[in-house]
Amino acid sequence: MDMRCKPFKSWEPAGSYHIHDLKFSNDGQQFLCISGTSQAKIFDRDGEEKATFVKGDPYIRDMKNTSGHVSELTACAWHPKDKQTFITSSADSTIRIWDVENKRKQKTVIVVKSKERGARTKVLTCGYSPDGGIIGGACFDGALHMWQARSNFARPNMTVEGAHMKNSETGSVVFSVDGRTVVTRGGDDTVKIWDLRAFKKPLAVRSEAPTLYPNTNAVFSPDDKYVVTGAGATARGGHGRLLFLHKNNLEIEKALEVGATPVRVFWHSKINQIVTGLSNGEICVLYSPETSLNGAKLLLNKGPPRKVTIEDMSDAVTAPHIITPHALPMFRDMDPGRGTKRKRDKDRLDPRKSRRPELPVTGPGKGGRVGASATQHVVQNLVRDTTRDEDPREALLKYAEEVDNNPVWTKAWKATQPKPVFAEEPPEEEKED
Repeated sequence: MDMRCKPFKSWEPAGSYHIHDLKFSNDGQQFLCISGTSQAKIFDRDGEEKATFVKGDPYIRDMKNTSGHVSELTACAWHPKDKQTFITSSADSTIRIWDVENKRKQKTVIVVKSKERGARTKVLTCGYSPDGGIIGGACFDGALHMWQARSNFARPNMTVEGAHMKNSETGSVVFSVDGRTVVTRGGDDTVKIWDLRAFKKPLAVRSEAPTLYPNTNAVFSPDDKYVVTGAGATARGGHGRLLFLHKNNLEIEKALEVGATPVRVFWHSKINQIVTGLSNGEICVLYSPETSLNGAKLLLNKGPPRKVTIEDMSDAVTAPHIITPHALPMFRDMDPGRGTKRKRDKDRLDPRKSRRPELPVTGPGKGGRVGASATQHVVQNLVRDTTRDEDPREALLKYAEEVDNNPVWTKAWKATQPKPVFAEEPPEEEKED
């Protein structure tokens, strides 16, 4: 990518389905693509598809007995320690743990049971703790669940019913660096901080953060001091904002206006840059000229590729040719256009340099080519195909007499064959009129 900020590849991984989540692996060599379908896909960093995971049987009632998701996917997360493991959440009320090498079936199924009617709910988002020991998930019924990664996942180890408003879409569940604090971005226009040691009530709540899109998320800063999230415009014609909140009390440290509503936010810890996707299709990158590394700084210093002009071609043709007659043969620069007659005659005898077409094969065939013999054309003329010499009209008239004598096509019409009635030809005078 250069300063024009154009992608080197663009494609639709799931057709017309929306892309809900994208996550790069820890080594950065591949990324997960979560769309509105029930199948997760893995692509490498060049955009080539590596794996498509199986879809479950939608006619099985018990979700533990299906090999994959049966409803649309909502989110994903890579294991922070094991690069071969990741999790996905879905609207089929499950979180599934997958192995990258096994596309046919998941490793483990976490069935989320709701207190609502039907005991099922849509799992909106999921996430791992930094050590991979806890799996978190938020649901459409407003509940927030936590499971120990080494448990049997029969029931959650920690649950908060009504963590966010019922029937609102929670955008993210993110763990802090120490693994004891969780931030959730709700569809009820709130951001909440939770302590896993006292999980019943939130430590702090930030309201009046409008959520216009269901996938709006919140992230921690790399130093674990701030929380960054996007907020939509509060009035018609207003601007979206990026909110930088203190981790302890969620007080606004800074509100940065952007061109449209921020939907997804990501703060890269290594290059120290903030990337956010806006609702108008643009990507906004925030960086520091002093503390940021690479990323957007490379794009500004890299101009578009220079196009080859006619002047460049003419300069190459009219370049002076230096003749070194006393140089050693291996160091001589022989221009093929200015070679000697003896060299041209020698190249003429070389079938590759002269680009001579392949000669006809004599004798048995070889190299995938059919051989020919001296008497082949004689044998071909002995039994000639005379189809081209036949008159098609005469060939059809041979059957005219048989049709008149026996006009029965099938036995079903043998007794009740109707007589053909043809239109009478009009007199010659009427034809002229």
